[in-house]
Amino acid sequence: MPNSIYVPVLGGHDETTVSSNSDDGTVVPVANNGTVTVPRLDDIETTFERIRVLGRGAYGTATLFRRRQDDELVVVKEIILTDLKPKDRLLAQNEVKLLAMFDHPNVIGYYDSSDTNGVLRIEMEYADGGNLAQWIGQQKDLVPQPRVLHMFKQIVAALDYVHSQNVIHRDIKADNVFLTRHGVPKLGDFGISKSIASTMAKAHTVVGTPYYISPELAQGKPYDNKTDIWSLGCVAYELLTLHRTFEGSNLPALVRKIMKGQFTPINGPYDPELKALVTSMLRHDPARRPSCRDMLEHPLLQK
Repeated sequence: MPNSIYVPVLGGHDETTVSSNSDDGTVVPVANNGTVTVPRLDDIETTFERIRVLGRGAYGTATLFRRRQDDELVVVKEIILTDLKPKDRLLAQNEVKLLAMFDHPNVIGYYDSSDTNGVLRIEMEYADGGNLAQWIGQQKDLVPQPRVLHMFKQIVAALDYVHSQNVIHRDIKADNVFLTRHGVPKLGDFGISKSIASTMAKAHTVVGTPYYISPELAQGKPYDNKTDIWSLGCVAYELLTLHRTFEGSNLPALVRKIMKGQFTPINGPYDPELKALVTSMLRHDPARRPSCRDMLEHPLLQK
């Protein structure tokens, strides 16, 4: 009798049982009726219409496809695992695990994935409004406070959900907040996220984007989900000022400013409480930064 494990497949697909009863130990998907099925991502050119490449990152290519069965636009990230070092391969596979466990309206949705012949494919929701960095760059004038609060609250809610799953994102930045055409923010790119055993656990690996990196990460100290709060504070600062919190002519200069907490105070026609809230996210001591739950309970975000 072969060993099998029950796997609920997200994204509206039929549940399958994964069986390891092949002679060579290969895992093959078996539908509920017992027939062996071929994952649709393995026959991608038949199942999807390729539209255009959206981007190329450290771990692969993101391509826009139209799903032939329902004409829905989706993103398929393709990663050649055999080209990666073992550590990087784990990072890529980690994104699949995390996306599959998430279910939140402000987190990029996961539909399907396959890992065949050394190619990992991840089918995800397409946010058709670009990303927050692009949107901020298009603004000619300061963003009105109601719009800032509307977007900020949704991003905080998404990160609160991620943290409730005992996951640290570790790469919060405006580029990783995607937007729908209606301006709904969606947190994405969980490639370097880290799942932690408990909310009190401390991580040690130095990752993240330099402009958004927290002081504890820059120093190589242990960190927890408050590192995400710092990075989100940098994103909120950009929403209010239309420029980065920390700038430097080179990496050492940038890190020095981050370590000293040197940033231009927030000006503009915003409520002092909002300025104070964003500034509190950029406190050097992680323990003094608010949690996402704290922020969601703030009167400004209750409106």
